[in-house]
Amino acid sequence: MEEDKKYGGTAIFFGSLFIICQGLIFYYISFIKVLLENDQTYRAISAKPSVFEKLIYSYLSIYDNIFGKTPATPALAVAIPVSLILFITFLYYIVMYCKQKKRENLRTRLTEAENLFLE
Repeated sequence: MEEDKKYGGTAIFFGSLFIICQGLIFYYISFIKVLLENDQTYRAISAKPSVFEKLIYSYLSIYDNIFGKTPATPALAVAIPVSLILFITFLYYIVMYCKQKKRENLRTRLTEAENLFLE
């Protein structure tokens, strides 16, 4: 039954993962300036990339325009979408938790009203 589900712990779990992911994003962004000053870039893996590697490089090119070709760019290319998914999941479970608490409060008020009526 849906009343038995507990959403609070799940919301805390996804919220914690979201905060960790945000920390990683800010950590990598803070080093981009240093990496660009030292002219550190990531290189292609092979001279003839496979279809899978071409797909990865085309995805990374979106972030290359924003962050440059630094070693932090691949990590940011993973962390930013994961962070967005975690944030949406966290919001979903917070809303479900609030709805659950509202139902529990209504149920206890109804029980208290019935007890007052029976007395």
